Amino acid sequence: MSINLLNLAYFSPTGTTRKILESIATGIAPAMTEFTDLSAAGAELCFDQKQPELAIIGMPTYAGRIPPEGANLLKRFLLHFFELNPAGKNFTFVATIF
Repeated sequence: MSINLLNLAYFSPTGTTRKILESIATGIAPAMTEFTDLSAAGAELCFDQKQPELAIIGMPTYAGRIPPEGANLLKRFLLHFFELNPAGKNFTFVATIF
């Protein structure tokens, strides 16, 4: 499968989550990769303008939980996404803790 547009969105205060997502992107080898840094104050995650074929959202975990700031960003994104796409077409949510 060939991916034209990949969006890597990450909440990565120390930069480790970003590095992991960049490694994943290297393996996927998309035609174009966009980065969305959610670590900055006021950052939002929204794909209204360009719908990527694949979006990977990365959050760090501390003691088995994602940081509250990251959880709030993810919740707002999911609410917005399902408002635009109530059937959830072309959406898969996978969570891993490592």
